[in-house]
Amino acid sequence: LLDTKTLLAQSLEEHASVVREFEGKLTETSQNELTKQEFEIKLRENQQMYEAELSERRSMNEKSQQDYETRLNEISQTYAAELAESKSSNEQIKQHYETRLNEISQTYAESKSSNEQIKQDYETR
Repeated sequence: LLDTKTLLAQSLEEHASVVREFEGKLTETSQNELTKQEFEIKLRENQQMYEAELSERRSMNEKSQQDYETRLNEISQTYAAELAESKSSNEQIKQHYETRLNEISQTYAESKSSNEQIKQDYETR
């Protein structure tokens, strides 16, 4: 009877040891599962932050591109307007000097004709 009790006690102790070992592994597995879940949560959070930052940067790049194109168009329009104004001004100056040159040429021709007339009148006398 004593041997049976001893064997039974040893068997119970071994069983308890196996149960404790199993519980330890179960606890470790549970902790690993929790760690895995925490990791997956952190991973999703990081992915969301990355996507949000990427979206923000794309938005900023698009805004910068639009600002650049707007400014480029403004500069192009200003340049075109200044060029047109300059051409117009140059044309007015050119017309002014052509008119003045024609007036001077006319005055010169009249003066030459008048001098020729005076010369002829002088020679006739």
